[in-house]
Amino acid sequence: MAQEVGVAAALLAHCFADIDEEAWHRECMYNFPAPSKRDIVWLAAHTLHEGEHHLRDFDRVMEQAATLSSAP
Repeated sequence: MAQEVGVAAALLAHCFADIDEEAWHRECMYNFPAPSKRDIVWLAAHTLHEGEHHLRDFDRVMEQAATLSSAP
């Protein structure tokens, strides 16, 4: 799973690298929790934030699994 996360992060970085200055300010619709207009800058920042959040969740679960597997 860690390898898949790494591949997804690399793909995301590649996508963001190809966005030109004008495109960063284009609007898109973000539908959660309610439809809202957002620019690509916001979308990128939000995506990175969510990725970091889920990586912390992953780390916590792995630590719990390691603790459980080492318990007598």
